[in-house]
Amino acid sequence: MNRFKKIQQKLAALRANRLKSFSHPGQSGLKVLVVDDEKINQSILSSRLKKLGIIADVAGNGHESLSMIAAKHYDIVFMDIEMPVMDGLEATKKIKAVNGERPYIVGFTTLYDSSYHTNCLEAGMDNVLPKKISELQLNQLLENISKKKLNG
Repeated sequence: MNRFKKIQQKLAALRANRLKSFSHPGQSGLKVLVVDDEKINQSILSSRLKKLGIIADVAGNGHESLSMIAAKHYDIVFMDIEMPVMDGLEATKKIKAVNGERPYIVGFTTLYDSSYHTNCLEAGMDNVLPKKISELQLNQLLENISKKKLNG
């Protein structure tokens, strides 16, 4: 079974359990990494994911994310663009350069314009979104990612 099918199944299970209490960490099985240098942004996105039954790991910069991705498989990475030590664009290029399976990378930024969007996609990000995203939009994003991955 390929990775895309696994993500689709995990999200289907998540949707089926949406009305249940998510009292067990990682119940959905979807492996997500949040990369942001600001603790408040880490907390907001992690909390929104937790409401969907996803317990995310957190990294404080791009360099830290590379170590975490090397040590553990992630299905999706939410990557801040501007961070100290190593920014999201450089980290994404390094992740993309590694042979083998790589996570779906969503660039998260407060600076959202077309030229910035283009730079992120050129660096290898699969999607770029503003940091202000609702829980409903986040759920739709996760569903769209799994559909996109399934369809190639």
